Amino acid sequence: MGKNEYIELSIWVVSIALMLFFIPRARIREAAVSFMFTQLLSWILGYLVVYFGLLSYPKHFFATATDTSFTYEFLAFPAISAIMNVHFPTGKPVWLQIGYWLLFPTVLTLVEIVLVHYTNLILYIHWAWYISWISIAATMLLAFAFHNWFVTGSWKRPRRMA
Repeated sequence: MGKNEYIELSIWVVSIALMLFFIPRARIREAAVSFMFTQLLSWILGYLVVYFGLLSYPKHFFATATDTSFTYEFLAFPAISAIMNVHFPTGKPVWLQIGYWLLFPTVLTLVEIVLVHYTNLILYIHWAWYISWISIAATMLLAFAFHNWFVTGSWKRPRRMA
């Protein structure tokens, strides 16, 4: 196994560990819904981006099955989205909620930039970091709205913290 495979395997381990440590047992159902909804959005958008040649994944697991990054689209991004939705600071000041919204896409984009520059896991063709940030933020916003709808029955009203 080379550097790229070790990095990708590390992402699997870290994603699973984050879910085990940061998703409370009582809220697994919420996290699972958020995880699967984000998978749906991420998988479709990731496939379209690769299909239209905007970016590619030269080295990735399951290369014979799909041209997208299974690790990112199916595990890492949905895991982070589920953690974000479960721990969203409902009832806190708006500036804290906005900061929370900005933090997650920013961290994911920074990790992506590092992977683009130092590995063969991602190759930007007609893509830029800010497009990644916008698409990640939009996907997380849709996942959060769906999560709220699932938990409270409303797209806009966040759940109350217990």
